[in-house]
Amino acid sequence: MPIKTSVDSFGVLHYAGEVTYCVEGFLSKNKDPVNHDLQALMAQSQSAFISKLTKEHGASASVGAVAKPGAKRFGSGKFVGVVDHFHTSLRAMITALEAGDLHFIRCLKPNDEKRADKLETHVLERQLVASGLVQAVQASRAGFSDHLPPAHLVTQFSMLAAEQAESGEAHGISAEELLRTCGVEEDGYAIGHTKVFLRQGILQELQRQRLEWIGLRAVHVQALMRGTMARREAARRREERERAAELARRREEEARRRAEEEARLLREAEERRLREEEEAR
Repeated sequence: MPIKTSVDSFGVLHYAGEVTYCVEGFLSKNKDPVNHDLQALMAQSQSAFISKLTKEHGASASVGAVAKPGAKRFGSGKFVGVVDHFHTSLRAMITALEAGDLHFIRCLKPNDEKRADKLETHVLERQLVASGLVQAVQASRAGFSDHLPPAHLVTQFSMLAAEQAESGEAHGISAEELLRTCGVEEDGYAIGHTKVFLRQGILQELQRQRLEWIGLRAVHVQALMRGTMARREAARRREERERAAELARRREEEARRRAEEEARLLREAEERRLREEEEAR
């Protein structure tokens, strides 16, 4: 898509594409003190134009002169240029990055018209290439993106080596032995004096295997606990059924004895009545 140009704009052709700048406020946005050595070098230039240009801005006064002790290099000690702002923001960004995990979010326009429900692949590709994201991913994959102390690596993933080892134990295993046992290729890691360097994706794969290992053991523990609880519940119900059966048997025995006692009493009463009638005759 052709870039819209005007008298207030100019373009710079970078390796990734052309970038357009607006001259309005350009000097105020890029105001920064010129390096003293650069001023002296330009003042001594063999080009008359450059030499005259620097002399007109007062740079010639410092050429060949010895700076007095304690003298200020610039007119105002309170001047803060663009580079100083950049250094301050860069230090703040590095501090924030070191304090947390790295997660990069890149927003891309789906189309040049910014219309909804319209996705143009070539527009996305152009933005990915121009932003340097493709080169960043390639550089990240080619280098060692994760750095861990050997003790931390062994502590976190020793159970994976114990799972793969024939003895089932991984006590005292080194970081290199751990990685080899877990099937990591030799070009996927490098062992330093104080750090283990892992290529892109290897740490994530180890973490995935670790979570899978923990998940399987958690399921196994849950199965054991549920089995134990189920057996206890079955035993409790069996005892309840046995108690209920014993209570019913006792009740039946008691009812049978009561019926027999009543029958015996009726029989004795009938025999007594018959004897009394026979005696009366």
